[in-house]
Amino acid sequence: MNTPRDPRDPRDPRETGVYRAAEPRSNLKWLYWAIPLALVLLALPFIFRGQREPVPTRTAAVEQRQPPCAAVNLTSGSSTLTDADQQSLAQCVTSARQTGSSIAVTGSREGADTVRQALVSQGVPDANIRVSEAATGDPGRVVVTLR
Repeated sequence: MNTPRDPRDPRDPRETGVYRAAEPRSNLKWLYWAIPLALVLLALPFIFRGQREPVPTRTAAVEQRQPPCAAVNLTSGSSTLTDADQQSLAQCVTSARQTGSSIAVTGSREGADTVRQALVSQGVPDANIRVSEAATGDPGRVVVTLR
């Protein structure tokens, strides 16, 4: 039932250059839901990035900036602590227990060891005490800080 058309007929699309628009293919309908789904999946890592728990990290510079909990001055050759030193260490132990912190002891080798032994005798586990030797300063001065 194809009837030949008159070449001079203005309604003939071949003559006028006007053609019907192509109909959409039915196999591309999945694109209507796949593209938004892909965008949502790509955005998920960026949306939930801020909800991770921060990892607690401490550097030596941060630990040094914390104010000392106690400062003990030992006379040279002496390994005994005064009652005032024992009381200030007891306050440090109480603060460490309340905050769940560990204790850093910095000073001369002998002085830091004396303070460490005093802290252990007051109930601080040896694993919670970090002893480091002071680079310079008064050889009888021992500084105790919470970490």
